[in-house]
Amino acid sequence: MAEVNIDVAKEASVQTVNTKVGTSSDTASNTPTTMFAGIKGLIAWFTGTWTATRAGYIDTTKSLLENATYGLSALKTTLTGGSVPVVKSVQKGLITSGGSSLATYTVSISSINALKSFVILGTYSNSSDNTCNYVLHTLTNTNFTIDCYPYTNNRIMGVSWQVIEFY
Repeated sequence: MAEVNIDVAKEASVQTVNTKVGTSSDTASNTPTTMFAGIKGLIAWFTGTWTATRAGYIDTTKSLLENATYGLSALKTTLTGGSVPVVKSVQKGLITSGGSSLATYTVSISSINALKSFVILGTYSNSSDNTCNYVLHTLTNTNFTIDCYPYTNNRIMGVSWQVIEFY
């Protein structure tokens, strides 16, 4: 016959866990001493709280949210394709140039709807006498073109840009 060794410390831990788990016959409680009592307490709370009236309120709320005239669906339609302008995307960057003559730059951007977009341009320089004239020539769905002519020769100048697209 094989010898059986029982670790008393482990046995005590197992008994402690069993006591906290309890059994399926434990009574429901909102201050449970066992896991089964707590689960039964939650079930009792839900079944006592979840009345037909409350379920009706949830159904009404769901109907309002899905309503094509007043609900979230209507709000989404208004914001993304309706009369309220909402920004869809903003892309920005910087063009730097040095030289003394007209320079044309074509900037590639992520695809946009050019008919629902505009470009903001601004200059920057590393000195007070270092600026340029610039003009936007084209804006397409994937790029824009600007011309830049410096006021001062052989200095670094720049044009910051933002393309703002609306829904």
